[in-house]
Amino acid sequence: MNNVLLLLGALLVGILTALVAVPMAIDWNGYRGVFEEEASRLLGRDVRVGGAVAVRILPVPYVRFEKLRIADTASTGGDPLFRADSVTMRLSIAPLLRGVLEAQSVELKRPSLRLAVDAEGRGNWRSLSLKPGSLPFVPADVTLQSVGIEGGTLAFVSASGRELAQFDAIDGELSADGFEGPFKFKGQANWYGEARELRFATGKPEADGSAHVKASVRLPSNLNTYAFDGRVIDLKGKPRLDGELTAKLPVALAKTSKPDDGEAQAFELKAKVEGDLNGGKLSDIALALDQAGDPQLITGDVAAAWGETLRFDMALASRSLNLDRFAASPNADPLETARTALNVILASLPAETQTDAKFKAERVTLTGEPVTGVTLAMSRRGTTLEIKDLRAVLPGKTRLEANGTVGRDAKPFAFTGPVTLRGANLARFLAWARKEPLAPTGAGATAGSYEGPFSLDGQLVMAGGNIALTKAVVEVAGEPVSGEFRMTTEGRRRIGLVLQGQKIDAALVWPSGFDLNRLRAVLAGGPDAASGTARTLGLGQGVGFFGFNPDTTDLKAEIRARELPANGSLVLRDVEATFSVERGTLTFPRLKFETASGLSVDLDGQ
Repeated sequence: MNNVLLLLGALLVGILTALVAVPMAIDWNGYRGVFEEEASRLLGRDVRVGGAVAVRILPVPYVRFEKLRIADTASTGGDPLFRADSVTMRLSIAPLLRGVLEAQSVELKRPSLRLAVDAEGRGNWRSLSLKPGSLPFVPADVTLQSVGIEGGTLAFVSASGRELAQFDAIDGELSADGFEGPFKFKGQANWYGEARELRFATGKPEADGSAHVKASVRLPSNLNTYAFDGRVIDLKGKPRLDGELTAKLPVALAKTSKPDDGEAQAFELKAKVEGDLNGGKLSDIALALDQAGDPQLITGDVAAAWGETLRFDMALASRSLNLDRFAASPNADPLETARTALNVILASLPAETQTDAKFKAERVTLTGEPVTGVTLAMSRRGTTLEIKDLRAVLPGKTRLEANGTVGRDAKPFAFTGPVTLRGANLARFLAWARKEPLAPTGAGATAGSYEGPFSLDGQLVMAGGNIALTKAVVEVAGEPVSGEFRMTTEGRRRIGLVLQGQKIDAALVWPSGFDLNRLRAVLAGGPDAASGTARTLGLGQGVGFFGFNPDTTDLKAEIRARELPANGSLVLRDVEATFSVERGTLTFPRLKFETASGLSVDLDGQ
């Protein structure tokens, strides 16, 4: 920061030098070369004024330059170290009598500061210094009461000239008591298009060249706040910093049954910080949330490198984490809760960077049940989050393996990737997945109450309120079934189902079993035909394997099977069935099957 002050101080000294060398009451635009020469000699860098020059001595010394440019001696592309549309300064008279330059105010319009780092990690500002030589006036010090910045830009550039980061739309006020500080700044800036409120203050340099720094950042968009308290070391050589970072990261949480349990909660972050111009590290991270007596703690380390690209590597872990605290509502199912949690992850990982993260949790609570052995490896590139590997043990001793991509487009959330489930107890898993009591076993048991092993493989797509499982293979009781499952939850729930296999249990769709006598009555126009509904045929008496309930859900299904056990000893053979249920009304565009008793059905139509 003292190098920025040197720039302004050199301008002030150059002004007074030019006042001595140039006659009064003249057009200063014709003498801008005098100022450029003196300022260039002071800084050892080329200084140019491309616009108008205005100077006034009384009643208050005043000077204004337009299109000011200060060269960067290390730049090979001709980019300046500093430029501004205009610089306006007003000096205090009394301090001049004591040999002190005191600017009552300095106004910088659209200033741009370009800080570059060479291959050895040194900055392009290290050679900045005042070289008074034989100047007729050498100030004892320079004080800036108020430096107003409007529409500023601060860019960080790598050794190859690639821009690493840029802060723009900088507005605020800087002040300094002298060349060595202390300095203060209060204002705001945009980073990657998002506004941030900034404050920082420094102390005077210590004997070892270090300086104490306190800084804070607040994001109005999500109310995240960050604070740094530490030291900056060797600013003129190879700068580095160390200290402590604290932060509060608000997060929307689901309400609990406790009346004093508010929704406005925040993770509290504490970490040690160390870094230089090549990268940095957050160590001993403690990310904590304590709400309603349910403490959450995440620990780990984060390393950052700002070389050709801004890169983050994270390794985080937790012994116990309750994802239900992030659920959209207390009644959310596991899929909805996991989707909300992934949205939180996507929002919290730095955007427009390369981020790789690994996470482990011994126990995660999801819809009130423990999920154990959670491991997650992911990376983010821009707005897309890639889940490289997700593993967990779900209820029913169900092992989950998945990978894919999570992105944001028109929808708030979109996941695409393969999913594998291998479980020991299907009924236990379905009861958890649907947030229902465990289905009864024994007489009248259905596919949903089967307590044996099962497996599922398929390609899962989730986007907004739409879910699709394609290229799927489900195996229950040793019988593989292929097909696909689609569901839309926006508005009235709709399910699309395709099943194909050698043997398919009808209870996958008909939880109470397929009733052939009722089908005969409907086809023959008997008394049950008047109702003509799904429930007339026993469809929807219980929600079945796929969570179908005709009171709340519409269904379109296509089933092809060599054998379809329907009800009791009834087995349908060579089944081809296409049917739909819309608001409880059942239609059969296609129905074909045979029974062992000789019944043959082959229907087309409605």
